[in-house]
Amino acid sequence: TFRVDITALLKEQNELTVIADNSKNDFVYPQKADFTFYGGIYRTVSLLVVSKDHIALDHLGGPGVQITPTVQGANADIRVETRVNGEGEVAISILDAEGREVLAGKGGDTTLTMEYPHLWDGIRGPYLYTCVVRLMKNGQPVDEVRQRFGHGLVAGADAHGVAIVAQLRQPQFQHALLGVVLGGVGDADG
Repeated sequence: TFRVDITALLKEQNELTVIADNSKNDFVYPQKADFTFYGGIYRTVSLLVVSKDHIALDHLGGPGVQITPTVQGANADIRVETRVNGEGEVAISILDAEGREVLAGKGGDTTLTMEYPHLWDGIRGPYLYTCVVRLMKNGQPVDEVRQRFGHGLVAGADAHGVAIVAQLRQPQFQHALLGVVLGGVGDADG
């Protein structure tokens, strides 16, 4: 994922053209490989319009919010780091799977503690919370980001570096396929 801020290039009337160029260059990996090269645009392209004060969209292609849940015995600490462009106060709500607020806090780098969290447990119980981060100005929301997350215990990582998260019981996954599948055609790596 990547984003480009085109604000300085805009005029009263605009035409936006997105072009893919798969020609050889020296600054994009890979140049040689033992797998099939892909080129072109095969994901959705979106035009995002935000106010001057907004949750940062230009930080490493992410949503501007990083959530780090850590299980500590019967509790879980949820660190929410928010990057902001402009001004405003950050308000955080943690919603359970039914959409009810279970925690709230404020600040750009905040840790909230949840007592007895419902742990994510693979296929048996893929329970997810939603973190709602709002940028507030004069008591009104000017931007909002929602991200789902789960609490669990990291049991390790697969060969691709993907964290396997589950309560420590019998293994949930023997092998996972990663890849892109579009219209029933795709490539899996696993």
